[in-house]
Amino acid sequence: MALTAFINPFWGILNYTFISVIRPEQLTYGRSSISNVFAIAISCLFLSCLVKRERLLNSLNTKFFMYYILFVGTLYLSTLISSYTDFSEINGSIYYQNIILQTMVYCICLYSVLLKLTDKEVNNYIKFTVFCFMFMAVWGIEQYSRGNTLVEQLFGTAIVDRCAITGVFVLYLPVSIYLINKHDKFQKYFGFLSFIAFISIIVLTQSRAGFLGFVLSFTGVYFFSKRKARMIGFAFLILITALPFIPDSYFERIGTIKTQDIHSDEISDYSSASRLLLWKVGLRIFGDHPVFGVGNLNFSKASGEYAAAYAGSVDDRLYIATFGSEGQRGLSHTHNTFVNILAEGGLLSAIPYYLMIFFPLWKGYKLNRKYRFRDDERLNLINMLNCGIAGFLVTAFFANLILIDFLYWNLTLSFFLTQKFEASIETEATS
Repeated sequence: MALTAFINPFWGILNYTFISVIRPEQLTYGRSSISNVFAIAISCLFLSCLVKRERLLNSLNTKFFMYYILFVGTLYLSTLISSYTDFSEINGSIYYQNIILQTMVYCICLYSVLLKLTDKEVNNYIKFTVFCFMFMAVWGIEQYSRGNTLVEQLFGTAIVDRCAITGVFVLYLPVSIYLINKHDKFQKYFGFLSFIAFISIIVLTQSRAGFLGFVLSFTGVYFFSKRKARMIGFAFLILITALPFIPDSYFERIGTIKTQDIHSDEISDYSSASRLLLWKVGLRIFGDHPVFGVGNLNFSKASGEYAAAYAGSVDDRLYIATFGSEGQRGLSHTHNTFVNILAEGGLLSAIPYYLMIFFPLWKGYKLNRKYRFRDDERLNLINMLNCGIAGFLVTAFFANLILIDFLYWNLTLSFFLTQKFEASIETEATS
């Protein structure tokens, strides 16, 4: 499949999308018997882009990819010079740093391939991607019915935490609404089925972070909708139909959303309390290493030095859950993407990371303000992508999702579409 990239790099994009969502270890029922799938896929894709003379260098002339390259490069530097980095680890800091680099190479290839695609082909890429995620959502529902009640490890070894899993479907939920609004009946029904599958898996994970992300993304969809009354009616109909099928445990779980005092003797939610403590530790690490941080995935090693400061002052169970004890490991990251990049990458990595995320969202917002009365499918797609990204970022506030490559895909696509839309407007004005 990887070799099809040499026939057409777009096929290489589809192959990489497929194996990233419907992963090889899932297709082998958890046995990782297919080695080097991603290395071969990304190598073939990149080489095919060179052979076919795709415009790879065009990305270097854009602010988005400048921020992206700076983020990856500076995080590499932070990891290489960190005293906490263990270069002998098989799947340690360097291994996952290489995955971040691999994702960036894919996004550069994706951008260069998108530059030559027609609107119809771009739409086909979006439908293919949504189909892959719908397949995983249906698979998740099937797993739930067989006892995986929190739908954990749905994406195999890549994404195991339910907060990350629900964040992925929050990311793509507004894209399914974009398909629902298409005039073509097939795309409309496909979008509706995808929407039902995505919303179902968001509920089944029972993630409170996912709930908050969903609320924000859906609020954004409502804000950009030109048929608000129709959307409210549609949402109400879905809610009334779905209510009998929503587990009571979901309402109980969402009802526990509240703040915690880490110094209290009556902590009712250790999950929330541990996050607050981890954020405090992460900010202290950042305060001591403000420029370079401690290196990629080195938070768990560095946090041990701060454990003594909280011994005796926080709840004992919370202390053990956060920092670990004899024979028990503590939590490995800050459970907050934005604090985590500060602690592990310092300002050198955090600033370009924040700018990389903010830039496409800001461009989309400005376009929408300027052309908000224009009924244009391209602008609608940009808005839906950005609503999904915004919802994902809310989820990322409660988990470390730096390694989730799907975010970078949608940022690249959003940036590409805003550029293409701006270019078309200039062409129209000139003609």
